Parts: sequence; C-alpha cells; structure tokens
Amino acid sequence: MDGEPRLLLWAFTEEERDTLNTLLARIGAPSAKAIRKNQAMVPLSKIIHQDKTGEISYDSAERVLLFYNIPQQGVMFLINFFKQQKLPACIYAVVTEHSMEWPFHQLLEHLIEERESFERNIRESDQPGH
Repeated sequence: MDGEPRLLLWAFTEEERDTLNTLLARIGAPSAKAIRKNQAMVPLSKIIHQDKTGEISYDSAERVLLFYNIPQQGVMFLINFFKQQKLPACIYAVVTEHSMEWPFHQLLEHLIEERESFERNIRESDQPGH
C-alpha cells in the first residue's frame, strides 16, 4: 500500500477526536482523520487517497479506529498507548489490500460480525464441558 501512514476514526465525538489528537501530538504522530457519514458508502481507497464523499449518508454509533499503512510494531504500540490513556472503547483494525476496496460501511459490518463471533466463542468455551 502506498501513501502517508494515517489513522481514521469513525463515530468519535469531536471532543474524543481532539483528545486523541492531543495524545498523538505528544508522541509525534500525525493527527487522526474522521470518516464522515457521507463517506461510509465509498471505498476506503477513495476516502484515503481522494477524500471522496458519496450521496448516501450512513450512521452507526460503533467506534472504529483504522490504521492505514502503519507497520505492525507501530500498530501494537499505538493500541497499547491508547488503552493506557483510557480512550473510549472501539474496534481497532488495520486496512489491508483487500479491505481497501470495500466501502467503509461494509468493513464496519464485517468488523462487528467478527467481534460478535469472537465474543460468542469465548462465552461458549466458558461453558461446562468445553
């Protein structure tokens, strides 16, 4: 993937985004950019590289923080750093070559399904007999 490393946010309030950007500035990282509601139906590649918007608005209160073109070590550092700072709970995900072409709302729905499946598997493994 090419382009500047960046963080993309979904469903963070302006205050939460400002807090996050203050933390990022403290460690010398670039600020995070919000994905707007009218971008949710647009492929991530067009959001990232062209700041494209769409005709249809989409809404979800599920907070997401996407890492684009950030090395794995940097992603792990940032996730740990954010958790230590007690940022609002969110789904952390890395934009991949595959997901670059997905509209954001499709990636969001996929991430929610993955989380629910993971949580269901944990609950089931906690049941007697597993």
